[in-house]
Formats: sequence, C-alpha cells, structure tokens
Amino acid sequence: MKKLVIVFIVLCGSSGLSLHGQNPTRDSISSLAWMIGKWDTAATLEASDGNSTKESGFRECSWVLGNRVIRCDGYLRNEDSTYSNGTAFRSVITYIAYDKAKEHYKVTWIRSDGNHTTVTFKKKNESVLYSAFTYTPPSLGFDMRINSTISRIDADHITELELLENEDKSFTERFELRATRIAK
Repeated sequence: MKKLVIVFIVLCGSSGLSLHGQNPTRDSISSLAWMIGKWDTAATLEASDGNSTKESGFRECSWVLGNRVIRCDGYLRNEDSTYSNGTAFRSVITYIAYDKAKEHYKVTWIRSDGNHTTVTFKKKNESVLYSAFTYTPPSLGFDMRINSTISRIDADHITELELLENEDKSFTERFELRATRIAK
C-alpha cells in the first residue's frame, strides 16, 4: 500500500497536478478566469446568400473538476424562425481545458441537437484565443473552414467571431456573438 501511495504522489508531482486546486505556475486555464460569470448574449449569423438570423440568450460559465476546466452552459433563442430541430432555441454546453504538454486549449462544444466539436485554440495574448479548423456541419454535409476568435473586450464584455467558408468559397457565413456580464 505504501508503494501505491508513493507512486501516486510521484505521478501527481511530476505532471503538475495539485490535490488542492490549481497550480497557477503550470496551469494556464487560470488565465481565462475572466470568462467565469453570467452573461447576456446577442448573436448575428450572416450567410453569403444574404440571409441573416438574430439570436439572443444567456451563458453561465463556472469552474469544474477542481478549477481545471471551465464549463459554460447557455442557450440562444432565434428571433426570426425555428431551428432545424423544430424549436426556437438551441442549447450549447462548452468545456475549455488547457493541455500543458501541447501548450494549447481544447474547446468542446456540445449542441442541443447532439452534435459536438472539439478544437484547439492558441492564446494570441491575455485577452484573445484563436483557432482555425475544418468542420463538417451535419446540416450542410460538406467541409467548412472556420476561423474562430474569442476576445475579452473589457471586464464585462466578450465577443466571439466565427468566419466559415467552404473550399471554393461559394458558401460563407459570419457568426458574431456579443456577451455582456450580468453577474460574477
């Protein structure tokens, strides 16, 4: 039993894990504490065919798993029509974690329709996360190149901007979400 405890302590110590919460010197997720809180959200989706959709909703972000992961629960309500799932709203759960070995963030979105995406984000500076990735939305059925930026404007405002385009650029979308803090 003593060997098992010693091995556990050695493994935890060598990987930078702390049994008492975050280890800020080894865990860059703490630098995203500005995301924690309750937010009102407003979003606009503009497609290359001239159609646009406005959405509004909320998001609540909190620490989970011993302050090593950020979880955001939220929903957007379509102000113009219904979504493909037949409702006027959609829910999204987001998980954000930091991979110290690869020095990047992993962001996973899980949508109310069951679709999910995990992508890698890099930090551009203390207020901006950036990612470029390819994704095949089930509603479209073809690959989309996505450039995504999450920016902290100030202590009470965040923007998310996603630019999507297919390979020949015949289909493009621009998604912009603005969040305003309502509580910490």
